[in-house]
Amino acid sequence: HYNSGNGKVYCTGNATGVNGMNQEYHFKVYPTVATSQLNVSFDLEITQPVEISIYDVAGRKLSVLLKERLNKGPHNLVFNTGSLYKNSVLLLQMKLSDKVLTEKIVIR
Repeated sequence: HYNSGNGKVYCTGNATGVNGMNQEYHFKVYPTVATSQLNVSFDLEITQPVEISIYDVAGRKLSVLLKERLNKGPHNLVFNTGSLYKNSVLLLQMKLSDKVLTEKIVIR
C-alpha cells in the first residue's frame, strides 16, 4: 500500500476485474472526466519500478503519485483530486522499466 502522507493518494493493490485499454499492461484510467477521484488500474507481468505522475498539457510535471518497486500482478491506484487540479486538462503518465503509458484526463 502507498500513501503520500498528505491524504490525497493511496494504492490499494490487487485490483480485480481490470478491463485495460493497453493489452499488455491492462492500463486503464477512469473516469477520464473526474470531479473528485481518479482510478488507475494496471497489471504487471514482472516485479519492476513504477512511477505514476501528473503533467500539465505543456509537459510540466505537477505531481508524482507513486514511485516504488511493485510486485507483479494487478494494482489499483486511487487519486483524490480535491480542489488542487480543479478545471484542468492533465496527462497521467505511468513509467515502467520498458514502456511509458499516458492518458489524458479532465478534472472538473
